[in-house]
Amino acid sequence: MSSPKALWRTESFLAGFLQCVLFSVIAAHRLVDRDEGFYLMAAKLVAQGQTLYHDFAFSQMPLTAYLYGYWMAFTSVSWESGRLLSGLLTGILGGLIYGQVGRLTGKRSLAILAVLLFSSCSFTVGWMVLIKTYAVSNLLLFGAYCLLWKDSWKYHRLASGFLFALSIDARLLMAAVLPVFLYATRREKQWMGWLLGCGLGLSLNLVLLLKNPQNFWFNNLGFHAMRTTGGLVGGFDQKLSVLSKMLAIQGADGSMSIQLLVMGLCTVLLAACSPSREYRVAIFSILALAGVSVLPTPTFSQYFSTLIPFLVLCTVGLIDRCQKSADVVSQALGRVMIGAGLVCVLVGGIDLAHYCGISTPWQTYGAELNQAWKISGVQEVSRSINRHSQPGDVVYASWPGYLIETYTVPLPGTEMDYPRFLGLGLRMSAEQRTRYHILSKPETLQQIREGKTTMVVNGIGRGEGDETMAMHQMLLNTGYQFAESVGQCGIYVRSR
Repeated sequence: MSSPKALWRTESFLAGFLQCVLFSVIAAHRLVDRDEGFYLMAAKLVAQGQTLYHDFAFSQMPLTAYLYGYWMAFTSVSWESGRLLSGLLTGILGGLIYGQVGRLTGKRSLAILAVLLFSSCSFTVGWMVLIKTYAVSNLLLFGAYCLLWKDSWKYHRLASGFLFALSIDARLLMAAVLPVFLYATRREKQWMGWLLGCGLGLSLNLVLLLKNPQNFWFNNLGFHAMRTTGGLVGGFDQKLSVLSKMLAIQGADGSMSIQLLVMGLCTVLLAACSPSREYRVAIFSILALAGVSVLPTPTFSQYFSTLIPFLVLCTVGLIDRCQKSADVVSQALGRVMIGAGLVCVLVGGIDLAHYCGISTPWQTYGAELNQAWKISGVQEVSRSINRHSQPGDVVYASWPGYLIETYTVPLPGTEMDYPRFLGLGLRMSAEQRTRYHILSKPETLQQIREGKTTMVVNGIGRGEGDETMAMHQMLLNTGYQFAESVGQCGIYVRSR
């Protein structure tokens, strides 16, 4: 007969498998996010042998680009391939949550509730299934947390430190949890093995750091300090506005606000009940991640998706504590929180519809805009680019995502579209732009006029009204011909 531990491992594997299927389907239908364009472009260039930071700009830590790049090198360079990896990583994270809840509570019903909360959470279906840092960094951080308590394995501290370092390699803000994990490993010099693993994981950055230290630091810190006039940490009115909306103080951010309030309240109540060491570490991790997620300028609600695995864990932890209590009031509170959790699960469908572009009584979408932001809409533009170009042609696209499934190469300095979109290039000197592989908007237009590109794709982010018409007229006056209109994009080809 199987032991309880073996049974939980089997159930965790099954829960993870089912969630991999679920999130892969959601990932395939989730509307495209603008950020995904430069993430996927970086992965494509890495798969082709280029070096991050040294050959092109990338404003994040390196692991995400290399992970998706190597994945696509073995599968295919496509939107479906990238989204599939995100769905699989998110599903594996769901399996870990199931297993950890089972280990802490021993209750299958609470493990299932945890999976339902995680799978229906707006942060999960909205942001973790995208080709961004969230699926990778969240899985690695929570995996590091789970390994902290796996005493049956001799090297669990070393492995935990290694995974924690990899989470930083994917998303720098994860470093905020370092003091929490050191606190968790403080007994009996266990922190030595953990720090060794952490050092091994961080050492993977040395290749890129030593090859071009100035570019490495700029892309990971300097870029974010210059991206807005507010600096690295600023724009406090904007931060307050985002937090107020998330917490439903001024308006609400869809069902996300309900879920965040319920799980946040459960975490606060659990913290007041002298929780066990495992829950204390989870609570401190939530505080560290919440604090650091407010710092970047500007602040976006998606940054707080890093809290979700720990919030789910603390929510079911409170319910478990209430159920085990002999106090009638505590037991009643547990039943109320189960009901609130089920409400969170039910309202999650509202935001899921929103993220997939499905019209509801609360929100409707125009057919043209909806199609433009679907994966199929982006691929339609890519097919048009391939029809009007030859392999190796240099193309300027107002959004790099259009070039992912083409045989063309982006105009050097435009692999990442945000510097021009945010006007960052104008706040940099010419020497900085050259060193960091970033073109300003005027420089981009000059390259187009000089015929450095064989094609221009003017689409997402191209501007409205007079700006679009001015671009159209400039292209016609400098030797480009209007070839085709696809969705919301205009395709212009230079006479050969």
